Amino acid sequence: MDKPIKFIQSNRAITGRQSTRRGAITKNIERQDIKTQKFASSNTVYTQPHFYSPMHTPQNWQVPSRREEIYQWCRFFVENEPKVAAAIQFYSEFPMQGFELQCHDPKIKRYYEELNKKLRLDHWMPIISSEYYLLGDVFPFLTVQCPKCGGSGVEGDKECDHKGGTFSKLHIWNPDWIDVKENALFNEPFIQLKSNEEMRRIVTDKNPIEIYNRIPQHIRVMVMAGQPIPLSNRCVTHLKHMPSPITPYGTAIIRRLFKTLAYKDRLMTANWIVAERLILPIRIIKIGNDERPAGAVDIANVQEQIASVMNDPNLTLVTHHAFTYEFVGAQGAIVQLSAEYEMITKEILDGLMLPQAVLNSEMQGYQGVQIGAEILITRLEAWRTKLKNFIEEKIYLPLAKMQGFIDEEASQDLGDIIYIYPEIKWNDLKIRDDTQRKQQYLGLHDAGIISTQTLSEIFDLDYDQEIERKREEASIQMSLGGGMAPGMAPGGMGGGMGGMPPMGGGGMGGAPPMPGMDGGMDGGMPGGDMGGMPGGDMGGGMAPGAAASSGGPNVQGTEGKILKRKTKRSIERKSNEQEQQPAMPEYIQLTSIEKVLWRRLFNDPAINIPFPKFAQFKVANTDGQPFVLDFAIPTLKIGIEADGDLHQLQENRIRDKDRDQRLARKGWWIIRFNEREIENRTEQVIQTIMKYVDMRAKMIKKESSAQGNQQVFGTITQTLNSLGDITE
Repeated sequence: MDKPIKFIQSNRAITGRQSTRRGAITKNIERQDIKTQKFASSNTVYTQPHFYSPMHTPQNWQVPSRREEIYQWCRFFVENEPKVAAAIQFYSEFPMQGFELQCHDPKIKRYYEELNKKLRLDHWMPIISSEYYLLGDVFPFLTVQCPKCGGSGVEGDKECDHKGGTFSKLHIWNPDWIDVKENALFNEPFIQLKSNEEMRRIVTDKNPIEIYNRIPQHIRVMVMAGQPIPLSNRCVTHLKHMPSPITPYGTAIIRRLFKTLAYKDRLMTANWIVAERLILPIRIIKIGNDERPAGAVDIANVQEQIASVMNDPNLTLVTHHAFTYEFVGAQGAIVQLSAEYEMITKEILDGLMLPQAVLNSEMQGYQGVQIGAEILITRLEAWRTKLKNFIEEKIYLPLAKMQGFIDEEASQDLGDIIYIYPEIKWNDLKIRDDTQRKQQYLGLHDAGIISTQTLSEIFDLDYDQEIERKREEASIQMSLGGGMAPGMAPGGMGGGMGGMPPMGGGGMGGAPPMPGMDGGMDGGMPGGDMGGMPGGDMGGGMAPGAAASSGGPNVQGTEGKILKRKTKRSIERKSNEQEQQPAMPEYIQLTSIEKVLWRRLFNDPAINIPFPKFAQFKVANTDGQPFVLDFAIPTLKIGIEADGDLHQLQENRIRDKDRDQRLARKGWWIIRFNEREIENRTEQVIQTIMKYVDMRAKMIKKESSAQGNQQVFGTITQTLNSLGDITE
């Protein structure tokens, strides 16, 4: 009997001594077998032990690790996987629903609005968002237009500060062309542009000549030498998705899905091959059986008959019972992978961090969808904040330094240079269903628990703007003979009725203050657009001397009325009653900036203005439409206006100027303050008002003494004697 063959495989991990020893043992066993012929062969096979490593599996070896190859996979899947493409499109377009600029200086705000149009921010922001999520790396580059260095960043032998410069263009670099290096000694990364074949071709062939001429000479030398071109961090920014402290690059959101997407692709490929082989059914014809087998002649005859009538739609076969004609197709041969595809779909959505309802509006449950939507909004807001910081810190702030947009007042107060540039306020993400929540807030407002201002903020309305519009509508309605409009204080027109009772106690109804709107200050003494003294540059106001020339102050409140013959005393008494007649406080609504001024003028015991003060004070007009002053001291004929952002518009400035001129002809002084002055320089504003009160009171006292009419102005004289010099 032949001896069976023995297969002995040594382990390569075993040392040479162990291998020699085992070889000796094997030879000894063989000799014993030969002698005795009684021992069976061992047939032992030695193999390497298998240890699991998630990084060293056949599947993971096929997943790319090089950055350029990762970018290729990302671009491939976004072009060929529907859910991946829909998710990236959602992340690129949905968060970018527009924004508005907020700046207290309307001129600077308009400058940046024009800059946004020139840089085409509305075009580039969705692209930045798409690259951020798709590839994980975005490199926005800003081209500087400088009158001194031409945008090169070098002026002579030093770095150019670009004074008077601007940004002329924004574009996005291809991350395949960029190399980033980080150093622990520096806070900023070192970003370089790789020299590629296209750049070398342009420099070598000088074609196209237009591009060649725009390349600086030192850049041409670097391109020809194949050296990377360093990019200035003042112009280029690296936005990284899921940044890591140990790598200079970001991570694409699709990177975590490579294995899942590759597995899905393999399953589809397998079924694709089966379907491709069986896309045309195979015809199988059987003739004969065990009792009557078909011979070669029978098979040839059947083949000839079938071939002759193959394309005949009216094919009829007449044959005996031992004949079978059937088709074999792909049905039943393709593997059913519904469960696998369902699992893959779930993993894709989980990896993209998107609920199913966002992509195709399929509802698994309202509560679950709402929770997912809230989480999604939070993540998108984090990305929008990151993009907002990039625009403000890398575009708006450097441009403010170039153009010299310096906040002189804030810089003086803080002892450091403070630049003026707008802030971005994103539009609300319309993804949540907050109908029920808004209904609850409406109920709370009707019950008096929350204010109108809070309700306006919930409905995304500008509280100050709505108040201004309500006042304008009410004035128009009254001028058309519609009577008292809702929200307007009742009272007669002749005496310029106050919208509030004289202050000396009590509170004011209405909503708590909200952040004010933008204003501006043109210099001079506090008074903002007034330029210091009333009438100087107040938009139509009259100087103190002009007030006297207009016939003297009319403290009797008889504008726009034809008076019957009455005694001076009765006129004085009636006028004073009308001027001090309180209106219902619940009809008064002040803007947020007006409330700041109201608290100091009306509700601060340290402010001593011993004359009746009113909010929303109406002064009759010759055309029937009253002038409504924000605040007024009718005894002195002083009006105080708190101008919000709407007053900075050109048409409103013209309207305010015309109104101030007409009030000046009636002897009124109109003092205007913008929002920024009232919020940031409240004390100077109050001091300015007190100076004008003192000035006006002394002027009236002097005029009354000259006219010998101490009876009419006795109250003013008595008040001045007890008040002293306010300005001191």
